[in-house]
Amino acid sequence: MNKLINSIHTFFRNSVSPVFVLMLFIAFVLWYIAKLDYIYTTYIPVRVSLDGYKFKVDCTVEGRGSALMAHRFHLVDKSKLTFSRVNHAPLSVDSTIIVLSPSSLLNAISTSYPEVKFISIGEVPDIQLDCEEAVEE
Repeated sequence: MNKLINSIHTFFRNSVSPVFVLMLFIAFVLWYIAKLDYIYTTYIPVRVSLDGYKFKVDCTVEGRGSALMAHRFHLVDKSKLTFSRVNHAPLSVDSTIIVLSPSSLLNAISTSYPEVKFISIGEVPDIQLDCEEAVEE
């Protein structure tokens, strides 16, 4: 195994110029930057904070590759919402559980992220309120 590694190392040291490797790397970086300018459609998890209740929803989004990369790696986080922006109702069986409207949540999230177009939203979790908050509402 050591012989194989040494022979590969010798081949690259004698046959491939360091300038060629540098130019190959620069070409790859420029190609990748050019590809990030295209429009893509993908699924990304969006972290939502709804008046302190935090959860994730999977959304289908469309946008430039650079904006999608920023969202994918959580470089952009603007999804702090309030209950007034999202239609909600208590669950008929238990008043401490709030059911959110998926369409209103999608509209609220999409206004927070103008650089991408939200196409659809995945399953929206129900929110379990504390007993004191349920009495106040």
